[in-house]
Amino acid sequence: MQNTSGNYDKRLALPAVLKTIELMGFALVYAFRSRAAYYLLPLTLYVVLTIAQWSRALANVTPDAVAYFQLARHWLEGNPELAISGYWGPLPGWIIAVAIPLFDDPIQAIPSINFIGGGTIVVGSLYLFSIQKLAKAYSFSAGIIIALFCARWFSEWITPDLLLGGMLCFGVAFTSLGMQRLNKAYAILGGLFSGLCFLAKPAGLPLGIGLLLVFFAIAWVSKTQNLSKLRQLIVWPFLGLTIVASLWITTLSLHYDKFTWTTSLSGNLAYGEWSPLPTWQEYHQPRAGRITSWEDPTEFSRSSARDSSVALAPPSTKGNQISEKLRYLFVHVLEATNHLKQFDLLGLLVVLPLLSIFIAIGTGFRDEESTWLWNIIPAILVIGLYVLSNTYPFRYFYPAFPFLAGLSFGFSHWWTHKVTFPTEKMPFIVPKKVTESALIIMLSLSVILPLAYPLKASVADKPDTTPFTLGKRVAAELDKRGVVGPTAELGDTRHVSLYVALYTQQPFMGMQRKFAALDRVVELGVRIIIVNEHHNDIPTIEGDPRFTRVPFFFNTADKSRWLKKFRIYSVSTPTSPTASAS
Repeated sequence: MQNTSGNYDKRLALPAVLKTIELMGFALVYAFRSRAAYYLLPLTLYVVLTIAQWSRALANVTPDAVAYFQLARHWLEGNPELAISGYWGPLPGWIIAVAIPLFDDPIQAIPSINFIGGGTIVVGSLYLFSIQKLAKAYSFSAGIIIALFCARWFSEWITPDLLLGGMLCFGVAFTSLGMQRLNKAYAILGGLFSGLCFLAKPAGLPLGIGLLLVFFAIAWVSKTQNLSKLRQLIVWPFLGLTIVASLWITTLSLHYDKFTWTTSLSGNLAYGEWSPLPTWQEYHQPRAGRITSWEDPTEFSRSSARDSSVALAPPSTKGNQISEKLRYLFVHVLEATNHLKQFDLLGLLVVLPLLSIFIAIGTGFRDEESTWLWNIIPAILVIGLYVLSNTYPFRYFYPAFPFLAGLSFGFSHWWTHKVTFPTEKMPFIVPKKVTESALIIMLSLSVILPLAYPLKASVADKPDTTPFTLGKRVAAELDKRGVVGPTAELGDTRHVSLYVALYTQQPFMGMQRKFAALDRVVELGVRIIIVNEHHNDIPTIEGDPRFTRVPFFFNTADKSRWLKKFRIYSVSTPTSPTASAS
């Protein structure tokens, strides 16, 4: 007889919930058993979500993206002298250069860096998990959350870090395959993709070299392969890496007339931690043909007009004591931990990989059914590299995510299949398949829930007013008034003046934060200076006849937390009259 009283048998509740969890966990996997669908569903999910966010990604263009875009234009214009930059990897610029002809407005091609980067992570991680023989339910679930993760961060920051992560996934996959099968072709491919990590971002070179060295060192010590064959194989991945890296290193060395593999170390570290680069602290003249010295900060020479309010500590005075270095290391570890905790709600992508390390130590990487443990190596290399250098931007840790996800799902699979309980003595233990489904769902939801709301907002909502979109509006307003020329910035306006320079293709003469240096502005031929509305030197500027305010009205919607209100002034130079502001 049907029970309509609203009461129910509590003994039936638990089996019903568990059965629901089991169906939820395996429905998608059973529905998409084909190899093609294994790749296509996560990749399609990623592509649909990213295309829906394209305008938002474009609204969040940063100075780094401006540099990549300008380098891409130099490549297309056949000007390698300007296109070659030791500060940036060349691969992002090449991607934009290929994408530019696909758009009516070339600037629309800028998000293609993230689009290709996230796509390579999705496909590369799925391929890696299939090589590692991770059960399809786990690898497919990992692929879905990786697709959602890459889609979530696609529109936040135009960065080569996603691209680096994708190249690293393929590098690990082919290197692993080469070692498993003792195959030279796969080993060379692993080296080639490790070299592409370097072309994506200079930090990729130590990552690529470290990856190959540690992989083969562990294989040698653990004796997972025939040592004589392994000794013959080891040269091939390094050959692949050397082919790619040496071509770019040779190009840079000829460009700078000395051996050079990157100039980002001298650009970032030489000025001390947290100190801004000279591009952002003084007015200057960028090299002819460039709109900003940020395209290659190596060419920048500091002048006597430097903003005296910014103190640059010499490298030798910072961290020269062991205690000071240990303090910085401790702070970096804490910052890195805080970044990694943002990957999921429960911190499982931190805890489960840590537990995996103990399994790896116990098995010595010899368990052929647990090859997912090799994800420990790239995860530690990525995290360790930035712990030892700079942990500030969260985006630096994007490349670690697919490997942490692989370790977490791999550990879950290991737990459900390797850890056994005497069910005859513990009748309350639920069936293995149900436990497996529950772990997959819990781990997936722990990652998906923090991504869901911001991803929905990015896809569904109209992009907020950002410094980049304001720069476009300012450029259009100045063009109407006939005020065109080099730009500069005083105080923090979130680089609006740089974005005006991008849209007008006029030089950006840099910025200073506190020291106005008005004579220097006029001397450089600046025509437009954008000043933070609360800057202390505004009365001085208002009283200087060389500066004329250009009216600009903010909309009521211009309330983003990233915005800084500003004033615009046209500047009369020794060769031009003061522009009319009416």
